[in-house]
Amino acid sequence: MGAGHFCLANASTVHIELPFDEAWEPWELHDETQWFIENVKKTVQSLLPKSFTEPTFNVRTRDGEIIADNGFYKVLLTSWCSYIAISVQIKEANWSEPWEFNPLALFHHASASTKLFDELSEQYEVRIATSAWTSGAYIREAA
Repeated sequence: MGAGHFCLANASTVHIELPFDEAWEPWELHDETQWFIENVKKTVQSLLPKSFTEPTFNVRTRDGEIIADNGFYKVLLTSWCSYIAISVQIKEANWSEPWEFNPLALFHHASASTKLFDELSEQYEVRIATSAWTSGAYIREAA
């Protein structure tokens, strides 16, 4: 049946299809695909506000690679099947109390992720999950 779409809790996610037929595992990716993923990563980092910083070293979690973060959000890039998922995830306010979030982060999450995704859609064909198995074209929300 397939792997389904990448889903991350407390996050907004879009994806960009890989322009090449590829294997599913990151360690099996060809040079062209690795270059494409690195290009997407640098593009996303360049579109983020100055409050976001790049990690000083590669931070990989089971959810993907954290490519930038600030006090409220983490931006993750995940290689998933035939596409790259870009997620803006709300950070927990206190690591000892999971599921506690800063109210400002919750309030501004939709606008912060929409701004990034709108700008990203000007450079790439961005898609969004419409169900667990299907996707559709991302439609810009900003005027």
